[in-house]
Amino acid sequence: MNKIKSKMYICGAVWLFAIPVFSTEPVVDFDGKSPDVKNIKTFIAENAPVLLSVPANKTDSELVVKREILTETGEWIELKPVGSWIDEHGTKYDQYTVKPNWVIMWSLRCPKGNWTAKKTYSFWNEQYGGHYHYDPPPPPLSVSSVSLSASTAPFHTAPSPIIFPEMKGNTTYYYGVWYPAFATKVQEQLEAYGACQGITKTNYIDVKIPGLVEMPEGQNYVLYNSETGMGYHPDNHYGTQKLIDNLKTIADGYRAVFPSAAPIQINDMSLPWGGIFDINQDWKRPFFGHDTGIDADIVTTQVLRIFHVFFVVAKLALPFWAE
Repeated sequence: MNKIKSKMYICGAVWLFAIPVFSTEPVVDFDGKSPDVKNIKTFIAENAPVLLSVPANKTDSELVVKREILTETGEWIELKPVGSWIDEHGTKYDQYTVKPNWVIMWSLRCPKGNWTAKKTYSFWNEQYGGHYHYDPPPPPLSVSSVSLSASTAPFHTAPSPIIFPEMKGNTTYYYGVWYPAFATKVQEQLEAYGACQGITKTNYIDVKIPGLVEMPEGQNYVLYNSETGMGYHPDNHYGTQKLIDNLKTIADGYRAVFPSAAPIQINDMSLPWGGIFDINQDWKRPFFGHDTGIDADIVTTQVLRIFHVFFVVAKLALPFWAE
């Protein structure tokens, strides 16, 4: 990205008074920004999840599945669908939402007898996550081994399809899925064989930061995206509403102090659903930030002294810091 000295001052001020997306006192670090907090892998290894076992119910006639999610506060809570629908063939689909880099633990049981399963999945990046690149393809999901214990086994990458081991009937089994740090829609299909033969469960997982808003065009600022960026990440000006309001305030204040200067230029913010903003098109985090809608890169032009820029931004930011 185009980094100049003046941008560094402004970008820091914008980030400081933007609304955080995660909780104020996390115990699990999902995005690598909290060095004093345990990272997600260490936390899972040291804290076995206390999951809801799938109860044995004599009225159950098919595969029973429950899901729990690890939150930033270190709690495992039941993950419920945000929506469900049935197609013309009578197939039910469930829709879930998780944040990038979060973990879901599954508990499942076939009440009829010994069984196994196959899970296939695919990523939908272009329309939802804001990624228009496929070489290299997105990396596989990370999953844990299927186990009788709620203690999480080590995670390993598992390309689709994932083949389950043979499992006993009326017994609860567990396995975890670690969703990617980039935003995407994941289509998952679990097909059962053996005693639960013919049962298929299809889910859609939206891996996203909810509530991000697109930055509109404005008179006192210019939204910029490079030719390369337009090809791979054409929609890169999303953020929280608070961030967008603050950027507008900064742009208006800058124009008021420097009426003859060119409008400030707003470069990268976040992608439509947040997540890793992989400017190298490799599905890897190039730097921290730009993944939760609270960061923006700003370039100024025709400014005589950097000190003036810093003074203006600091003056504009003080009311927000005082809130």
